[in-house]
Amino acid sequence: VADRNVVAIAPRFTKELFPHYVTLMRATTEGQLIQDQSQYLDNIIPTLFDVFKKKLNIHSNVYRIYGHSGGSQFVHRFLLLHGDTRIDKAVMANAGFYTFLDPNIPYPFGIQGLDISDLQLQRFFWQKNAILLGDQDIDAQHSSLNKTREARKQGKHRFERGTNYFFDLVRLAESKELAFRWRYEVVKGVEHSNQEMTPAAAKFLLEDL
Repeated sequence: VADRNVVAIAPRFTKELFPHYVTLMRATTEGQLIQDQSQYLDNIIPTLFDVFKKKLNIHSNVYRIYGHSGGSQFVHRFLLLHGDTRIDKAVMANAGFYTFLDPNIPYPFGIQGLDISDLQLQRFFWQKNAILLGDQDIDAQHSSLNKTREARKQGKHRFERGTNYFFDLVRLAESKELAFRWRYEVVKGVEHSNQEMTPAAAKFLLEDL
């Protein structure tokens, strides 16, 4: 983005090599845990940042990240489980299902069995992140929507699941008395479309540059 002196990098995770990238390759989207830790994608984004920072002679020590649909699933789990302190903003748009911070629900639908420290939660809530939802992303039978029982418990469709997730974070932050700086934004008239969500995401990511 030349007028803001920004470099945009879009990693591509193919279905053949990374069939469960939305969970950071830690579990299937049906909830079966993947035991081979060598497949985990926890460190892939920090590594890519290091590579391109050197390759393109980027002087910034921070970066921003955006994901739509499966990418949104990847981003919110990456923020929670890796928590790279060099991220200063993130946008998650129209995810199909979420990892709720519920220790009684197994990953990837909850955090049962994961070691999430208080410091990780503090950073997760403190970061300037945004949940963006198209108000017409309400097709409960959408072909790519996760329809497992665990996912359906989060809401009927993407709009409802995203709303429930955001306000569950609000409730948890209040109960733990942690600062919460996330933003919730509804994009009017938009269905499940990355192209139509991108302007709202760009506005949030670039507004202070």
